[in-house]
Amino acid sequence: MTAGRDHFRREEYDKAESYFARVAENERNAPPAVQEAIYYQAECLRLTGYYPKSADLYSSLLQKFPNSSY
Repeated sequence: MTAGRDHFRREEYDKAESYFARVAENERNAPPAVQEAIYYQAECLRLTGYYPKSADLYSSLLQKFPNSSY
């Protein structure tokens, strides 16, 4: 997650998105980490203009974690 956050802060959204995707897809990760990863993956996609895929991820986050703080 740290590498993804670092890339996100540097506005390297393509690199950050790939890190967040790996965290989000790994079912062994703790739910809070998965929630954060999905959110930031969606943010990366939104900031690079991939609006439909970004919207799908936001929706997925809310379906999987309806009480998420994200």
